Amino acid sequence: MLRLVMRHIVGSVGLLVAVSMTGFTLLRLAPGGPLAQFALAPGMTQERLRTIAHQMGLDQPLWLQYLRWLGAILLGDWGRSYRDQQPVTHVIATHLGATTELVAIVILISFPIGAALGLWGALTTARIVDRVISVFSMVCYSAPTFWIGLVLIYVFSIRFGLLPAGGMVSPGTSSFMDRVRHLVLPVSVLVTVMVPVWCRYMRAFAEDVLRHDYIRTGLAMGLPAWRVYGRHVLGNAMLPMISVLGTQVPALLGGTLITETVFIWPGIGRLFLDSLQYRDYPVVMGILMSSAICVIVAAIIAETCYRSIDSRLAL
Repeated sequence: MLRLVMRHIVGSVGLLVAVSMTGFTLLRLAPGGPLAQFALAPGMTQERLRTIAHQMGLDQPLWLQYLRWLGAILLGDWGRSYRDQQPVTHVIATHLGATTELVAIVILISFPIGAALGLWGALTTARIVDRVISVFSMVCYSAPTFWIGLVLIYVFSIRFGLLPAGGMVSPGTSSFMDRVRHLVLPVSVLVTVMVPVWCRYMRAFAEDVLRHDYIRTGLAMGLPAWRVYGRHVLGNAMLPMISVLGTQVPALLGGTLITETVFIWPGIGRLFLDSLQYRDYPVVMGILMSSAICVIVAAIIAETCYRSIDSRLAL
């Protein structure tokens, strides 16, 4: 198992280099460049602008800028934000908790619901139930995340005033229930998006298990249906779902980026878009790299757990 983990880690190094090189190059070549915000400062002169560019190393060739940045990253120096000169690691850490809270709650709610609907769709013989689940999954999966968010804001915040339209807490309030009320809408959006994903995978895996002879044999021998479906079908279908859980991290992170923007949630997704708008490239690169590392770690953990549980894949 250790050999498997090491193989994944070694293979991930090339991916991280590719992500960093692509992101760094695109940011540096984007219109405006890192000096755009400094150029708008009152009293800024060309001489002062050239001095800032020299201090930031922006007057050097692009490949040399990248190598210097990569070397600093390897030494643990992720740079400083252009906006407030705070270390990038500190800026990301202050927003990481909000995103982690959101993602964890969404997974805990959406995964059981999606898996249950997928299993129900695979086992049911009623065409109307099968059709309802299929249509529900298709509609929720294809609906844009921002559109779902805007609809929920209009209905529950503007129309009926039941829930806050955005933010993490109300000004001057820090109660637990206030925090829960702010969580309801962004969590609902992401749950609506993720439930069809788990449902479609679970249904496919369960239908594959149902084709095996031992399922028909168990039912023919008179074993209770709940035991055959609950123990054998559900148990075997859940194994590949562990791997799916790891591979869906990028989709979930993409969903949080849009959701956090719509609901003004102070997480990594909103920080990323704000930093892009401000051209705070050290923070943007820090978020890109930390997100890539999170995706790789999640995939490695999911694959390791899958192989540990399924003895057929044990090395």
